[in-house]
Amino acid sequence: MTYRVDVCEVPPQALLRLPRAVRADRPGEDIAAGMQELTSTVTRSGLTASGPPTITYSESDRPGGATVVDFGVPIEPASDLSMRSGAEVVVCPANLVARACHRGGYEGLGAAYRSIAEFIRRNGYRVVGPPTEAYLIGPDEVNDPSLLVTEIRVPIGPVPVLVADLRTDFDTALRVTREALRHNGFTIIAEVDPSTALPGVRQLRTIRHTILEICRPSSLAQVLADDDDASAMIPTPVVVREHPGRVAVAAADPSIWAQALDHRGLILAAAEIRRHLVTALSEIDTVTTGR
Repeated sequence: MTYRVDVCEVPPQALLRLPRAVRADRPGEDIAAGMQELTSTVTRSGLTASGPPTITYSESDRPGGATVVDFGVPIEPASDLSMRSGAEVVVCPANLVARACHRGGYEGLGAAYRSIAEFIRRNGYRVVGPPTEAYLIGPDEVNDPSLLVTEIRVPIGPVPVLVADLRTDFDTALRVTREALRHNGFTIIAEVDPSTALPGVRQLRTIRHTILEICRPSSLAQVLADDDDASAMIPTPVVVREHPGRVAVAAADPSIWAQALDHRGLILAAAEIRRHLVTALSEIDTVTTGR
């Protein structure tokens, strides 16, 4: 099965959370029982479910191969939960996730997880929390496993620096970096050699090292017209640095700065710039390795 993986923001939501264990040899049976208990708790407490049920994996395992998970379901605020229910209502903040949809039995979920992991690696994200499975069509609704539909969500965050390691010489790495950046719509505003531009660096560094200051005008045009803070996105530094046996190309992740400013327009522009940076780094790797 081929999986389409994308990135989306899960909005803040109130969640009814119910911890349970899922045994490794009986996941379908335990998930169905957990869903039934979750539904009963919602009904008893006078809550209103507002989304599909989920499980979020804990970091710890119990003896006998059972995994501790939090069953959950988005709810409308209310409630009359008793201590005996073992459940609680929590408010989950918005978070960014990489997600994919799996159709069929749970024994095939591993392939979906691997596709998400490869997407995260290839697009320069990092995992920032445990995965969640949302049961769009769950075992409490159908008996035929082929009809099950499960959305897997893995919380992700940006990384401070997007990096490509190249097995080539410095001059080739610098040339293909310039070409890939221009091919992806970036303008190189300036090039800085720290060993000549910064006093004292010549004595500290013997390796070759160039900083490219870049921007992507088409991504910033509208937001620059609307908001002066967008100037903070110009320029983005890309560092080409020589190491023994390799050359590293590192680009500052623009989404980090945009999120710090907490401006919707800048966040969207930074996301677009980031996508093109990732593509450029991938092209650099392809050219220099032949893959």
